Amino acid sequence: MDKQQKRRYLLAIYLLILATAVIFLLIGFKPGEDSWESVLLNVSTELLAVAVVFFLVDFLFSVDDWDLSERIRALLTHMQQTKPSAELFFQKTPDITEWIQTANQIDLCGTTLTTTINRQFSNIRQRIFEGAHVRIIIMSPSSYNLRMAALRSEDEGNTIYYHRRLESALDEIGYLFKNLVEFQNNTKKSRGTLAVRLLSYPPSFGIMNFDSEKKPQTAFIEIYPHHRGYGAPPQFTLTAEQDPTWHQYFLDQFEAMWQSGMPWVEGLEEDQVNLKRLIIEHVRAADFFLPQHYLTKNIFTEAKTIYLSGYSLSRTIREYSNVLNQKLLEGATIRVMVVDPESEAVLQRMALESVAATQENWRSTIQVTETLLSAIANNPENMGLLEIGYLPFTPAFGMIFIDPGAENGVGVVEIYHHKSTDHNATFALSAAEDEQWFQFFYRQYELLWEFCRVKQITT
Repeated sequence: MDKQQKRRYLLAIYLLILATAVIFLLIGFKPGEDSWESVLLNVSTELLAVAVVFFLVDFLFSVDDWDLSERIRALLTHMQQTKPSAELFFQKTPDITEWIQTANQIDLCGTTLTTTINRQFSNIRQRIFEGAHVRIIIMSPSSYNLRMAALRSEDEGNTIYYHRRLESALDEIGYLFKNLVEFQNNTKKSRGTLAVRLLSYPPSFGIMNFDSEKKPQTAFIEIYPHHRGYGAPPQFTLTAEQDPTWHQYFLDQFEAMWQSGMPWVEGLEEDQVNLKRLIIEHVRAADFFLPQHYLTKNIFTEAKTIYLSGYSLSRTIREYSNVLNQKLLEGATIRVMVVDPESEAVLQRMALESVAATQENWRSTIQVTETLLSAIANNPENMGLLEIGYLPFTPAFGMIFIDPGAENGVGVVEIYHHKSTDHNATFALSAAEDEQWFQFFYRQYELLWEFCRVKQITT
């Protein structure tokens, strides 16, 4: 029941009481000696008093009610006149090129910042060369961060997306560091700076703050949505002049995240590689296993120790004979482990496991490997050591180890299939990030080497 209906009912009740009182009053004033006349006069008087009292009470409450209604109406009118609409407040971030090109201090914070860094790479680099100070905050590529970012995204559980985005961002940042070092070395100047920190959690909003002498200090804020809305997220702009309180609030947020972030040591390539290679949980096999042509000459560039193992390795030795020859000249230690061609039982097993190769085919390919290794070793200027080991059984997987005793050691494991010509499932291991499994397979190599009939080829 609304207020208008209540007022009508109250008015009807008052009129009814008033009419009854008037009737009793008229009867009471009628001349006569009946004792009921005095009773009716008293009743009518009391009814009139009750009606007047209740009317006054209801009027007083109505005044308060009207006053409250007026205050609410006035407040709503004031809000409509003074509060801007959300449509006007949330505005897409404009092109930040001109802000970057004039800023002396650039602070960037986001989940990965891949798009921003990629699009503004040249401008950021140039501003650093010209003396600007740049700070970048992104989340670290830990399994927790990748999982949390994926769970709140539109494609839940797709950690690979964020892993690739971070990898791209880290590549770009690595180039910024490299270019800055080269610029400083060439010009002997160290004007601008670049600093990066990694958060242990995905941020809930992005911040881009620019402090310039030519423009008012401006911050662009983007609120990261959950599951939906990534196409047009809430974005707004704050300036130190017009929004001093909230502008300072978000600057304080940036500083708090900066203090809690893990510093990325400037320019260290090892740091960049380690960050990019962080193993994440629930990795798709398509991303874990290497492509078919995974081995390149660059993998041997700085190698001082090279260990190889496989069935025959004839293709590997043939393709990288020049590299191996160069490494021997530089003093590297090289071990090559293949199946023993003098064991008929082993050759028979290899023939049974393959699609069409016979025992003689396998014996021939191993002999090719021996010939190639002998040619490589036949150089009096060689400073290194080359050995070949013959296994008395067929291995379940092939291995490559580059400097296994060093912190930056790399291992590659190739799982052999049966009765198939498809590419073998192959994966890489890092001594730094995959210590447990790197050491496991390296011990496997050493155990196999102990079972080998070893022959030293170099003299």
